[in-house]
Amino acid sequence: MRFGHPYLLLFLLMLIPLIWGLSRLSSQRRKRFGSFAELQFYPHYLRVLSPFYSGLRIALLIAGFAFLVIALARPQWDYSPQTLESSGIDLICCIDVSQSMEATDMLPSRLNRAQLQISAFTSELRGDRVGIIAFAGQPSLVCPLTDDYDAIQMVIGSLSTQTIGMPGTDLGAALELAARAFDTGAGKKVLVVVSDGEDLEAKAIKRASSLKDMGISIYTMGVGSEKGAVIRNPETGEQVLSKLDAKTLSAIAKAGGGKYYNVTPSQTELRILLDQIFGLERSKQRDQSINAMKDQFMIFLLLAFVLISTALIINPSRKGEERS
Repeated sequence: MRFGHPYLLLFLLMLIPLIWGLSRLSSQRRKRFGSFAELQFYPHYLRVLSPFYSGLRIALLIAGFAFLVIALARPQWDYSPQTLESSGIDLICCIDVSQSMEATDMLPSRLNRAQLQISAFTSELRGDRVGIIAFAGQPSLVCPLTDDYDAIQMVIGSLSTQTIGMPGTDLGAALELAARAFDTGAGKKVLVVVSDGEDLEAKAIKRASSLKDMGISIYTMGVGSEKGAVIRNPETGEQVLSKLDAKTLSAIAKAGGGKYYNVTPSQTELRILLDQIFGLERSKQRDQSINAMKDQFMIFLLLAFVLISTALIINPSRKGEERS
């Protein structure tokens, strides 16, 4: 036998001062009687009480209290099969905030379009936890997994190309941080990467394969156009052409067991991605059958009710004296 709330058994310690106080009750009663009458009349005073029924009533109340405490502690024994339903999906969004995301080949900018996309995406979620990772030359977990969607929307709206101080784009480091950001639970884990696909460190595909082995599905969303747009390097002042690297993003999604989608102003890919995640990914979840110990508190609760009710019914007066 074990207890679901074993700490509640400490309330049984209250029985020690209670029993001690009851043992002193007789002497206290005799002392109080002596304060207003001669002690030689005390036996006559006690004739109206039955020692047996008085003691029985007290014993039943003590036993009833003990069984009530045991019931609250949730005693458990025997095993019964139970089905554990799968919980919601844990989803982390990796958002590229590198300088190339300021390109305007997708209006108002790649980053603004990514923010709108993820904001619309999270507004469709119900009962799932979401985390946000911003990355450029290094990643940062700007919002750990949470189901506070208002907080998530605030974090998404606050992102800018100044969020990460280190320039560059290290997609592989972002995936590695995402792997650590997920809980160790058995729930389904999904990673959504929103980027223009530039990976200056070229580690992302290898990292995606390792995340898949950990049970994490990776979906990628490409922001920008293959024609690209000219952006200015803030350090050197040099102007460079930045293009959407759909090939790299597709390879990352394929290595991560997911799919790649192009972000469009109409956001039609958003509904496809949602259907993919909440259809295919949820279908991968399986209810788990386990042998769990059965709660037996009702037995002790019933005993406590019977004992306390019986104690309250018992009249400790002697029958003959009661009639007189």
